[in-house]
Amino acid sequence: MSSCTNLVIALSNSISTFAGLIAVTGFDHNLIISEAQRAMRLYIEHYPIGYNLLPEKFTGPDLHSLYETILGKTLDYRNFSKRIFALGIVEKLQETKSIGAHRSPFLYRFNKEKYEKGLETAF
Repeated sequence: MSSCTNLVIALSNSISTFAGLIAVTGFDHNLIISEAQRAMRLYIEHYPIGYNLLPEKFTGPDLHSLYETILGKTLDYRNFSKRIFALGIVEKLQETKSIGAHRSPFLYRFNKEKYEKGLETAF
């Protein structure tokens, strides 16, 4: 698992743990967290996400894991990558991430200009 995936899982687990603790206190924080998760899921369908959630250079599986975690469902990697790259917000670099004996994945970065344009106008 990548460090990005571990971070997203840790955040998700922290939110779940926090929500569980808040439920005991009787405040409406559980509702706030649920609404924030729902809003993020709706937002991700129409706007790019990830620029502030991923390092400057990331792998395709890192981005894929981020979207799967936020959406709470499994996404077909081939279709996901076709759709993301068709938007033009992600650029493939000529660098790879060294992961040992396995084939090293290429690194990517967000095209900041196109990313910001995507934020201004929904996809």
